[in-house]
This record gives sequence, C-alpha cells and structure tokens, in this order.
Amino acid sequence: MKTLENPFLDPNALPNICVSGHCLQTAAPGSHYCQACSKRGKSAELELSDDIIIYAIQTESGPINIGATTSIERRLTDLQAGNHEELRVLGHCLARPNLAKDLLAILGSDKIRGKWFTRSAMVSQVVLHMKDGTKALQKYITMKALA
Repeated sequence: MKTLENPFLDPNALPNICVSGHCLQTAAPGSHYCQACSKRGKSAELELSDDIIIYAIQTESGPINIGATTSIERRLTDLQAGNHEELRVLGHCLARPNLAKDLLAILGSDKIRGKWFTRSAMVSQVVLHMKDGTKALQKYITMKALA
C-alpha cells in the first residue's frame, strides 16, 4: 500500500479534533471532546453553540473559499477532497452566524461561484481583519455595509 505524504488526503492521518468546534484542540483518547471541553460539561457546550468559525481557505492558483463552519479542520478536509490543488487556511475567527451572512453579502462583486472569491483588495482586507479577530472583522463588515 502506498503511503500518502499529504495528511489531508488520508482521513486517518488527521488528529481527532474536539467536536465542540470552538477550541481546535485534539480530542482526548476515547472521547469526542478535548479535556477542557469535557470538564466544562454539556451546559458550556450549549452556551457556546451559537458561535461559528468564519474562515478563508485559498487554493494554490488563487481563488479563496470564505464561509462558516463549526470545525475548520473538517471543512479544510472536505474542500481538499474535492480539489486537485493544495489548499491552505489564510485565517479564521469565531463569530455569530449573522456576521457570516453579512460578510458574504459585501463580497458579492468578487464572487466566482458559491463561496469561492477572487483575491481582490476587499477579500484581502477581510482576511487581514479576520486574523485580527472577531471585533476587527465585525467593525470592517459594518463599515463596508454602511458605505
């Protein structure tokens, strides 16, 4: 059997990520949760469940997939399975679902198809603000929506 060098092509090579979708830690052996989320219990999970992760994932040739997920690793794996080019995460941050909808609305003119966008000045700014965190991204989206 041939050994795959790219861990995103082999689902068994990926770490078991905490299913809470909010911490990105490796799940404890025999569990679906990392140790921190297991200690917080079910009530903490329900409390956090309104948040999602807004992400930007780019192909080698340039198009960027921008959207929302509960697991960045799972989303990267799903996108990589259907893409012949190597993908990389440009940025991500926690946010409320309505922020993701507003973000996709202001990027409409840069849309290629679905949630794929060109690497425009505005998309680049979104990625930079995403790296600065949720508040920076929220402020940028609000400013653009009002313009």
